[in-house]
Amino acid sequence: MRSMASQLEKRTGNSSSTGISDKHEGVGTPEASADGRAAAEIPPSDDELCQLRRIPGRIPWAAFAIVIVEMLERFSINGAFVVFMNFLQQPLPPNSKTGAGFQGQSGALGMDQRMSTAITFLWMSIAALFGAVVADQFLGRYKTLQWSNLATILGYVVLTISAVPSIIIHPQRALIPFLLGVILIGFGFGGIKPNIATLVVEQIPDTKLRVVTQKNGQRVIVDTTATRERVLLYFYTFIHIGSVAGMVSMVSTVRKYVGFWLSFAVPSIIFLIYPWILYNHRKSCASPPPSRSAGSETQFEWPALRQMGSNMVSQAATMNLGGFPNDIFQNVNPVFCVILAPLYAHLNYPALARLGLRFPPPRRIAEGRRIAEGFLSAASSMAVAATIQHFVYSTSTCGKYANRCASDIMNTKLSVWLQFPVYVLLANSEVLAVVTGMEYAYSETPTNMRSLVLAVIYLTGVGGSAVSQALVPLSEDPNLVWNYVVAGVLSFIASLGVWWFHGKNEEVEKQQTGVVGPVHGMSHGGRMTA
Repeated sequence: MRSMASQLEKRTGNSSSTGISDKHEGVGTPEASADGRAAAEIPPSDDELCQLRRIPGRIPWAAFAIVIVEMLERFSINGAFVVFMNFLQQPLPPNSKTGAGFQGQSGALGMDQRMSTAITFLWMSIAALFGAVVADQFLGRYKTLQWSNLATILGYVVLTISAVPSIIIHPQRALIPFLLGVILIGFGFGGIKPNIATLVVEQIPDTKLRVVTQKNGQRVIVDTTATRERVLLYFYTFIHIGSVAGMVSMVSTVRKYVGFWLSFAVPSIIFLIYPWILYNHRKSCASPPPSRSAGSETQFEWPALRQMGSNMVSQAATMNLGGFPNDIFQNVNPVFCVILAPLYAHLNYPALARLGLRFPPPRRIAEGRRIAEGFLSAASSMAVAATIQHFVYSTSTCGKYANRCASDIMNTKLSVWLQFPVYVLLANSEVLAVVTGMEYAYSETPTNMRSLVLAVIYLTGVGGSAVSQALVPLSEDPNLVWNYVVAGVLSFIASLGVWWFHGKNEEVEKQQTGVVGPVHGMSHGGRMTA
């Protein structure tokens, strides 16, 4: 293995000079070789690969444009979907023609909780796999996204019709356009969800590793993989900003004081901006053509994550809300995703790298352990939720049928803020497991299968839905404690499985990557690896 000293002697570039700072973190002056070739053409030495910190490079403006349009999509779909549970489960308030509850409970169709849970999630899972196959093998990502946008817009229009005053007062009549709207939005969701993340990562071109000198004189390696994970963390942060904005505005004001029709109409209008921005950047967006060639432990994490939009909302309705609507506390999760994602990217892992802490060097092992930690965080959140549900039953005037007393403000003295740790732990789980899984799927998957694999990572398709559907009988009183327990146990088993699998293959990974011992951790814009 060449020493750092001998490598420095062979370089004639400005290894000790001040680099030219780029507006994105870490990109400085590339070094030159003795024969005059650019550093990008010469891979770093073995010593440099082990000892130099890795940083992300430039992020193209096309990637930022895609991040912005996805933020708008998240505003729209979460603004509409956040009120789904109450629209489906809670009955129309007395003398109301819009479903607005004002100081009481908003509602419309008055269906049971099991039905509302099943309708909300199953179709979305199937549609994502369908959209991924269409993009990878037939239309390509850009065309699939635009056709999906059309289906989504039509779905929002039909959804709004189901909530207009003349229809919502007849629940059975309102259910038909509501289901049609969900089907159309499901088609749109299926085309958007697995393809938009792939499209944003495809804006980062494949380049070889290169050594640069930063403005402060520090020599680092610019790594395309680090750039891709950095843009995915930005992507994940901005979609949760859109989620928070959509959910807060629809829940705290529109649905509560105006009615469900406006909760569906506003997202429809906002979503119209999405295809327009995407069309204006169509020439600058890199997207490979479709190809006709050519699951996973993550299906056991989704039952825990899906509690947020279903059973946790119903649980909140049986607690002391303090004047807040029962579904506004879903906002805690995306808020902490917005906080945690940049913390991991810019503070946590870079700080550990600078301290010289040692981690397993192969990239896939480091990623696997992060995913396992994410699953463990989800399991912890379900343990907290199960404990809360136990005390809800213990203190409710209706005992283990607490949902029957949801409209009774004296039903329980338990504060809804007890749910706060559940959403924080689930946010941590998403940042650790989902973002890492997205980057891993992209880097390890052929071009013509990336959307399909990301669809499996996002929803982990029908497998995750099948597990969630198996829990539907537990999604009502008096079985809700067991609902959370089972979801938590599944996440814990998945955590052990991922940790064991990657630990079992650690030596094989080291041999494949050519690393024979532990080295200093390196910052990959939010991932520890070597």
